Amino acid sequence: MTSCRRPKPVHYGRVTVFNPQSTAMPPHIFMLVAIGAGLIAGYRMAHRAIKPRTPDKEPDVAANEPRDLGALEWDEASGAYRPRHH
Repeated sequence: MTSCRRPKPVHYGRVTVFNPQSTAMPPHIFMLVAIGAGLIAGYRMAHRAIKPRTPDKEPDVAANEPRDLGALEWDEASGAYRPRHH
């Protein structure tokens, strides 16, 4: 008696087997997520463009000038000049 081994099933080309437990998302779900993100971003940009802007406070001129700290004395501990304490 001769034995004949059964050949293993071989898939040629693209194998498309539906697996309900797979975690891959179908392409239309990706499309819906992309459209939703685009709508949210567009709404936020339009809202910022339409919203009335409040004028910024003008910076004080004195804030850009150095402050007068009075008499300074050398502090040996820190190695820097510090305001004199009365």
